[in-house]
Amino acid sequence: MASDGRYNKAVMAFGAYNASRNEGDLKSALSHFQETIRLLRRTSHPKLALALTNYAYAQWIHCERNGKPEVEVKSVIELYEEARRVWKKDSTVLHTNLRNAYLEMYAQQRSRTDMIANAIKCHEQARHPSSDGKQKQKVVATIKPATALSTRREQQSNTNRLDKAIAFLEDTSKFFKPGSDDFHHAHSEYELGNAYNVRYKRGGNVRDLNLGILHFRNAIDSYPEGDEDGCFAQFALSQTQLVLYHALNDPRDLEEEEVNAGNGLEQAAQLSNAELERNFSTLIKHVRSARE
Repeated sequence: MASDGRYNKAVMAFGAYNASRNEGDLKSALSHFQETIRLLRRTSHPKLALALTNYAYAQWIHCERNGKPEVEVKSVIELYEEARRVWKKDSTVLHTNLRNAYLEMYAQQRSRTDMIANAIKCHEQARHPSSDGKQKQKVVATIKPATALSTRREQQSNTNRLDKAIAFLEDTSKFFKPGSDDFHHAHSEYELGNAYNVRYKRGGNVRDLNLGILHFRNAIDSYPEGDEDGCFAQFALSQTQLVLYHALNDPRDLEEEEVNAGNGLEQAAQLSNAELERNFSTLIKHVRSARE
């Protein structure tokens, strides 16, 4: 069939893009996917859902390259939603990607709380697919829009953007409850700690430091014992406590920081992470120097 040939061309072009990162290959893939879907829609072909899912993913890549304009995010959502309607079985990949698109739309339009509700439903379907879930896949870290905002927050002194990232992360941290979704809750809390640290650097408000410490502690509590990400959160906590000491000159902060850094050093040694060991050792030297 003509649609099969066109679909194969689309897959090959997208494979070429993944290898080359050449925008021309991506545009070629999008064009072939678009024509494939036009042909498949005529006959309700069983491959339509798969073609829609792959087209939506390629469209998302194009969307990210262009700075995620709202109209393209909306187009991606519509493609994934159509794929979900025609697919005869659940798809972890589809629900994961659709969830991320909903979250991005919410990040751009905070009044669209329906996007958060939709994202949560997709998140649950992705983690517990009803029919194709022979092996439950662990969903990759969520909160994509917030982490994207977080990457830009260091590069741009845009307070509104930073506040938007913090508000978004506060929301996601509440949705991913500790005890039921520790993995995503921990990542939300860790990112919140980092975001409050950045806001302290900009505004000098000690309250932001204390909030950063609170969220780093929450992250540590949610990560599994012996988890490397938890050790990174421990290091971030120790660093923030040292900054708090220099801001308030309260010896109690220094004592607590040294205990936490010592615990972190032990964890890093158990994980055989030489870089973290060096970082904790350097931090402990700074603490002891401050105490003299």
